[in-house]
Amino acid sequence: MNKQAHHRTLAALLAVALAAGTAGAAEELGTLTWNASNNAGESSDTWEAINDATRVFSFGPDAGTGDRPTLSTADPTHLAGIASAYTFDGDNDLATTISDPNIFTNLPGDPSNEPASFEVWFKPTTLTGGNQILFETGGSGDGSSLTISDGQIRWRVKNGTAGLLTVTADLPTTGDFIQVVGTIDTTTATDEAVLYLNGQAATAVTDTFLSATTTNPSGGGSLDNPGAGDWDGGNASGLGSSNSTRGGSSGGDLNGFDTFDGQIAIMRFHEKAMSAAEVLTNYNAVAAPVYATAVLDADPIAYWRLGEREEAVNSATVETGLAGLGAAADGAYSGSPDVIATSLLLTDPNNPAVHFDGVDDRIDIADNGAINTGGPYQTKTFELLFNADSVSSSTPQVLYEQGGQFTGMNLYIDEGELHGGVWNSSNYFDVVASISAQTTYHVAFVWNQGDLELYINGALVDTATAAFTQVGGHTGDIAIGAMNDGSFFDDISGVSGGGYYFAGLIDEVALYNTALDSTTIETHYAAVVPLPAALPGGLALLGAMVLRRRR
Repeated sequence: MNKQAHHRTLAALLAVALAAGTAGAAEELGTLTWNASNNAGESSDTWEAINDATRVFSFGPDAGTGDRPTLSTADPTHLAGIASAYTFDGDNDLATTISDPNIFTNLPGDPSNEPASFEVWFKPTTLTGGNQILFETGGSGDGSSLTISDGQIRWRVKNGTAGLLTVTADLPTTGDFIQVVGTIDTTTATDEAVLYLNGQAATAVTDTFLSATTTNPSGGGSLDNPGAGDWDGGNASGLGSSNSTRGGSSGGDLNGFDTFDGQIAIMRFHEKAMSAAEVLTNYNAVAAPVYATAVLDADPIAYWRLGEREEAVNSATVETGLAGLGAAADGAYSGSPDVIATSLLLTDPNNPAVHFDGVDDRIDIADNGAINTGGPYQTKTFELLFNADSVSSSTPQVLYEQGGQFTGMNLYIDEGELHGGVWNSSNYFDVVASISAQTTYHVAFVWNQGDLELYINGALVDTATAAFTQVGGHTGDIAIGAMNDGSFFDDISGVSGGGYYFAGLIDEVALYNTALDSTTIETHYAAVVPLPAALPGGLALLGAMVLRRRR
């Protein structure tokens, strides 16, 4: 095997240990978050909160008969943080907390008299549809709701006969998913309800359906009566319809409201009255997740976020207007990877990673001229996040590979080390760094006209120079999580077939036909984790020296 001497770069690197839970991320999940892109309860006709699996919405009215909301890839959207959604048919689809009627009031300390916020990401089929319930909890005594009618959305909070607050605004006409947040602050002298749309305080309007003036914040509307601090009663909650009674209804004024017609992607409950800054942070996190935005700004030819559900988890489509391959680079599963595993992005915890079992799981991508069968290729960058179950095996574990026995490129783990390899007519060169098991890493492997660079967590950790300056076109297919039709390793000359399966988590795989510079790679890594001040206490920051094993 022809190898050049490696030029070493010793660097301290931060290894981000996978924290339990997702607290501390830039995006606020609240006390409870339901996300259609990450629902472990789908098979049992429930929608589980990702931060408390015991808190569920049950689908109805007849679970298992098809008469229920359906999960699918979200309608076309420009919001990078929404991959899947539940479609409600506007007839009789609904999700209720019937199995846990007191889903909010039985939280520790019963927060129903305390400040609270309800956040929903939804896309109505039409803005002129009938009177629809987006969310409701409680009843006509104590309760609250978000309802839609006549192109308007209203946030209503009612405390028996003691108080009633209503804020109404016109719905945005973007044709995309809408973030709505209704807050209630019980710490003010008169209580205060605020309605937000797409990260901004909504402009209050006269409620067409109720023929009433509203203000935002509440307090000066014709229906307002201070003292609406108790926002929940004893009835189960409904999403996309009412459970039985309509929370916040006053004198039956919401009795004609029923099933929502459209898609719901995310539902959150926060035990506080969110500030305008916090609402905007959540909007920006979903509308343009910081990591995905940074990657897309660098113009990848393919970007597998691995954050959708099984129907679209292998999608390589990038945003409209970017010179990406789109569906031409979509892959197909082998085996049965866990497609809604824990996210590796602390700044985007709702976007799950994929767990590969190390036995037969992988994603296969067909040959493509832009990726492997064209060429010659003078520049490329391979970027991803991973967390290996184990790194000690003497059998290589492939994270990504393209090509076959004689020519190609790959990223793999072997005996405690991460390798970025390139070979041309069986002449093999690589860059290498020591890694640990059960530790999350951001990796970028750069090929630049004969120069190899390996970056881990934004730091350059190894370099090498190959005996060639370009890599010829190569067949042999492409794979994530294993070898697909051949590869090459530092201590195993060209091999054919499949195998060398990886066990662990992989996320955010991006391919570029350019050599990313160090500044860009540092920027991408900085988007993986929140600022140090926001890091959760359970997050372990490990310093390690990167050493190349000598042979």
